Amino acid sequence: IDRFTGSETEVIIPNTIDGIPVTTIGTGAFSNCTSIKSISIPNTVSTIRQTAFLNCRSLISVYIPDTVNYIGYSAFYGCTALSSIHIPNSVTTLGESTFRSCSSLTSISIPDSIDTIRSETFLGCSSLISITIPDNVYRIGDYAFSHMDSLKKVIEDMPESFSAEESEENK
Repeated sequence: IDRFTGSETEVIIPNTIDGIPVTTIGTGAFSNCTSIKSISIPNTVSTIRQTAFLNCRSLISVYIPDTVNYIGYSAFYGCTALSSIHIPNSVTTLGESTFRSCSSLTSISIPDSIDTIRSETFLGCSSLISITIPDNVYRIGDYAFSHMDSLKKVIEDMPESFSAEESEENK
């Protein structure tokens, strides 16, 4: 999918378009589509590129199938109505700022398949109350969890090899 031009509030991405499997949600494909409230991604998709859903401010729910292994940087940046999302265990990469400013997101469970939480991944998720971090995460980037006033619970079991990027503000 390269670009969505519709005005529907519920979008179900088809498995194929003109007989060709849909394998990628392209860069900026749904960016700034403010009417979309829910989206279902088919199990033919393996990649969600950068800024795919940038500033979809009405987006409340997204179904990500367990065939997706890559979610690009800023893919859901600014999806301020997004209240929950399930990241399947098939995802091995979350880009920087993936969920930045998703201010309605209340909890997140990072799958075991992720070993690095990149910079600004959850920055500005001000309603986030609970985060589950698997024990195989060995690196957390700058500002990954900044500006989270509601955060009450972090479930973690960090390995001895864990390292956090440090900056003056994160110390």
